[in-house]
Amino acid sequence: MVGDVDSRKSTSGYLIKFTGGAVTWQSRLQRYVALSTTVAELISITKTCKELLRLKKFL
Repeated sequence: MVGDVDSRKSTSGYLIKFTGGAVTWQSRLQRYVALSTTVAELISITKTCKELLRLKKFL
């Protein structure tokens, strides 16, 4: 993850595909400054899981 050098925030992103096509995607700076890459990745995967649960209602 590459983030904003000035604010020290990490960039999170995801791409969710279904039957070979993109359903949704997002890339943006995280709201909080993570103290480690592990924390930054946990923040990112949490956001991705929330989006998957939201999409599960439609698929």
